[in-house]
Amino acid sequence: MGTEKWFEKKFFKTPQDEPPLPQFECCLCTDDCDGYGHNPYPLVDEEGARCCDDCNAEEVIPARLTGVMSFNEFLNRDSSEVAAL
Repeated sequence: MGTEKWFEKKFFKTPQDEPPLPQFECCLCTDDCDGYGHNPYPLVDEEGARCCDDCNAEEVIPARLTGVMSFNEFLNRDSSEVAAL
């Protein structure tokens, strides 16, 4: 085998050489999806739960950002609010 053929075989794999992507059911919209999915926490806190790209972008990430903003508001409260706790 010449150097060129070895290089092509090593670095230019064809789609049939790639293993198929795993399939899963989105835990939020119940669609069947290909790939590895995303962690749906904080919306779903079950081990092994996965969500699709659309649900991750439209539901999970906004929920995470809302949680971060709420936590930042908690950290930035003034001392009179702390005394009331």
